[in-house]
Amino acid sequence: MRCGSTYESFLLRFWENFGGIQMSKIIKRVIRQLLTFLLALIRVIQIEARIIRFNSKLFRPQGIQLFNVDLHTSVIADLKEGIKEFDAHLVSWTLTNDNVNFRKIFKIKDPAIGLSGKLWLNLGVDDFNIFRIRYRRYLATFDGFITCFPPAFLELFLDLGKPILVVIATRYESPYTNREAEWEKFNKILKDGVTSGQLMIVANNRADRDYLKYFTQIESSHVPSVCEYPHQLWEGKSEKRLILSRGSTKLFEAIARESGQIWSTPREEFGLHFSWSDLHQVSEIFFLPYQISTMTLFELATSGVPVSVPSIDLIKLLRKEDTEILSELSFYQVRGLPTSNLSGDNPNKTEEDSIIDWWLSRADFYDLDLMPNIRVISSLSDLANPHPFNVAGNREQRIAELQERNWKLSMQRHAQLASFLEIVERSQNKSITMGP
Repeated sequence: MRCGSTYESFLLRFWENFGGIQMSKIIKRVIRQLLTFLLALIRVIQIEARIIRFNSKLFRPQGIQLFNVDLHTSVIADLKEGIKEFDAHLVSWTLTNDNVNFRKIFKIKDPAIGLSGKLWLNLGVDDFNIFRIRYRRYLATFDGFITCFPPAFLELFLDLGKPILVVIATRYESPYTNREAEWEKFNKILKDGVTSGQLMIVANNRADRDYLKYFTQIESSHVPSVCEYPHQLWEGKSEKRLILSRGSTKLFEAIARESGQIWSTPREEFGLHFSWSDLHQVSEIFFLPYQISTMTLFELATSGVPVSVPSIDLIKLLRKEDTEILSELSFYQVRGLPTSNLSGDNPNKTEEDSIIDWWLSRADFYDLDLMPNIRVISSLSDLANPHPFNVAGNREQRIAELQERNWKLSMQRHAQLASFLEIVERSQNKSITMGP
């Protein structure tokens, strides 16, 4: 959401900085509650102003108007970059503090009545109804909607009868994983929506595309994220080597010992907060994945940062030493749900080697055309050898290949968005033109 008023900017800057002011905890709590109330009041005024504006033929803005509400920022931030190429505008609300990575102001989570970023795994129809009732007049001013994580948020907009783009980036069924009847109902919503033409479903990775098909028989498109929003390329001015992992220090010590090099975590090098530009200076990153597809890997690939990942055999070996590796393939893992009642080929039965192979065969980081910045190592001692991006004479050629890859992905995203906006155009009888 764009929050550009002078009053709001002042309140938000005060919100972000007053924590260092010396005052009692009670006074701080009162001030914080007052600021929350004022920000919510500003939100209400903005919403009502938009409703008035959009119901006026004289002041209604030109172009397609889209709305999104999300738990994370990266997937929708990637789509925002593509939407800039069209005569369209996207308003996005984020329910978590991820806004800090993409906004200069209003870095706190967007207040949305009925939806909770902390309790999202328990969200259901009652919460969705509260949101719909509160914001119905506001939502009615938009021409189409986009949902990313979780896809279930599409239920917020279904009854408006307008086109919805669903981008699946992480296991589509959440938050219904442990609610069988609601999961089945959601499957039917997806099938009916695709059949009616209201829903366009794409996946940004092959695993989620095939996971969706396993449970719904829906054939969705695979359109990888681009993630050029850092707008920076790797520079590699530092000799620092980083480990991106949720793993244990015991494994980190083994990596240093086997490679004969010093490896550290981003927090050790940069502190609690670090930026994309910090990562773009390092010599190499060793990535120990908890997932088969992450937006961090897309960001590093598009920027050309050298990354190494374990081979399939090595990742299975390391997984025995560190349970955080591949620990979020399934929401059954995340939520600690039993899998004994699942069929042997169910992708959520992650204690089976064959299912681990199913996921790894679809992992982004083993698709070297998608992620040419990655090298696959078969042993930790391979980290002692220089990454191909760091070999003298290789860099220029690698960067050229990377830029061609980025262009191809941008064209795929452009085609996906053009197709969706054409659907919106037909439903609203609008004319879409390319943006400046």
